[in-house]
Amino acid sequence: MSDLQQTNTTANVSNGPALEENGLNIKLIIGKFLSFLPYFILSVGISVGIAFLINRYSNPRYLVKATMLVKEKSGRGGMDG
Repeated sequence: MSDLQQTNTTANVSNGPALEENGLNIKLIIGKFLSFLPYFILSVGISVGIAFLINRYSNPRYLVKATMLVKEKSGRGGMDG
């Protein structure tokens, strides 16, 4: 076997199963991603749960309380007429 043919053979093997002769094997790539889908959903659920618990039970850093005193005017200047 010549060096050129051997180089072409090794190049085809090193591309891996995700490449076809004409491009990418989309079904294989999607299959690999879908195999990790339960782990992704589980990690998102755990993260949202932890964030909810932290926000629910932590003390607020800045607590603002205010009161407003309103004095009503009696006489002509009021809205009564």
